[in-house]
Amino acid sequence: MGYLKDIARELYALERQVSDLAAQADVAPAGRKAFLEDQLRKVTAERDRFRGLLEGRKTEPLGRRPR
Repeated sequence: MGYLKDIARELYALERQVSDLAAQADVAPAGRKAFLEDQLRKVTAERDRFRGLLEGRKTEPLGRRPR
């Protein structure tokens, strides 16, 4: 069960990071905004990956199909 707690903790931290970066990107000057949006894209992708882990989403294994 500790494994799930670790994932949940990391997901929470990533959620906060996404929120903070989005707020910073909204008020940033043009030169810094591009950098922040790139960081936001990367952190959002990582957050979505952890969210999928926590929710137990899996892709269908290759070669196995439901009957």
